[in-house]
Amino acid sequence: MEPTPRSDDQGITVPMVALSLSLSTPPHHHDHDSPDHAGHDWTADLPRTDHARFFRTADCARSRLGPVSSWTPTLRLFAGFVLADARAACLWWASGEHLVAIYNAAYAPLAAQVHHSLMGSTFKESYPDLWPAISQYFDKARSTGAGVSYSSAAPLLVERKGWREEAFFSGSFTPVGPPHHPDGF
Repeated sequence: MEPTPRSDDQGITVPMVALSLSLSTPPHHHDHDSPDHAGHDWTADLPRTDHARFFRTADCARSRLGPVSSWTPTLRLFAGFVLADARAACLWWASGEHLVAIYNAAYAPLAAQVHHSLMGSTFKESYPDLWPAISQYFDKARSTGAGVSYSSAAPLLVERKGWREEAFFSGSFTPVGPPHHPDGF
């Protein structure tokens, strides 16, 4: 019996395909995976979008993450995932006790008035009024090592385009990295 093709939420028909994967792969080394590799600008491999250009011009060196040339391969990988994702996504990377934002174009409207200052800023700096309520989701994800879903039953007042509006949000806080000591969410 042949698998039935499926349509995604954007009307794209995707055929079901069975793949055979080998778990053993030949070892290979990429010199540019080293954070101090001077010959490769890893940000050049990011999507060719206005938001990726915005990210590339953000002064991350002044953030708690430091210059992008010093970022670990893991941080680079997840930053690339977030910037390429079509859904609203924000990576909150741990720098000590602080969570530093790297977000994509679809997240920018959610960031609203803090959009241009959010990249490389901490959650507490950008959303001081929300931190007491939202920090418990980060804490639970950190302590359990599992993702925690969030859905606002009550609206949050958000200022967008010069006026305050009620907004409802849902999402998840998924730990990235070792259990109970994630590198980010």
